[in-house]
Amino acid sequence: MDIYIANSTRQAMRIWLRVAEMDGSNRLRRVNITPGGQEVVKGLSKGQADLVVAQLRTYGALRREEISRSIKRFDGIVFAFDNPISENAIQHGHAEQIDYAQQRAVEENTRTALSSDRDPGTRKRKSRETSFEISRDGERGGSTPVMGLTISETGANTKSLPI
Repeated sequence: MDIYIANSTRQAMRIWLRVAEMDGSNRLRRVNITPGGQEVVKGLSKGQADLVVAQLRTYGALRREEISRSIKRFDGIVFAFDNPISENAIQHGHAEQIDYAQQRAVEENTRTALSSDRDPGTRKRKSRETSFEISRDGERGGSTPVMGLTISETGANTKSLPI
């Protein structure tokens, strides 16, 4: 049995696997996966494949069929048994990973904005609405807006990704 492991992020990925029966020792095996690429771990028994999948799950890996569903968290690693992962599946995984990262950024920035909008004595909000904008420094000076967020009196946010 073969396991194909794909990287749907923009970063090179190094995954360490330990399956004692693969080469008769208990050494770690390193799998380097380029951004948008995939590697294959060949010649595994069913038990070895289950061990590899369990280790991949600790890295947040999802099976190819799972990324087509609505998912809450995705770290960019996709795996499949016996067949290579299509380019479309890797691209879809990349889009899901970007969506997850943006949602996480909104949640973290909402938490930060709400904490800075509290009166230290009463712990109540000071304003009815809080807005902020995050920008990135440009290469030639100035800044480029990346994200804007407005938080209402109820704590609900109105996000704008990207601006």
